[in-house]
Amino acid sequence: MAGIEVKLTALPDNTTCELNENEYGSEIVVRPDTIVYLACSIAKGLGKRLSDVIDVNISIREWTEAEQVLPHITKMIESLKKTFRKLECCQTPFLLQPIWNK
Repeated sequence: MAGIEVKLTALPDNTTCELNENEYGSEIVVRPDTIVYLACSIAKGLGKRLSDVIDVNISIREWTEAEQVLPHITKMIESLKKTFRKLECCQTPFLLQPIWNK
């Protein structure tokens, strides 16, 4: 048994509703809870290997300040890639996203 978030998505969104159906788009909304579910899923999947995969030496005080974030981007991307490779074998869903089309 596992928790799963149900996220309803409507097509088209306000900016694409006047376009042809093959050009419809949806608004991407990520709730703060979704980020928590994802983080918990990653932590559960990695278990004790979590600290081996994720670099904990990144310290950023203000995430809206580019000069604080940009120096760490490469390290963050590599850490994410390493994390995703480790989780390939044991992925589990945490989100169900049905699409409602007018």
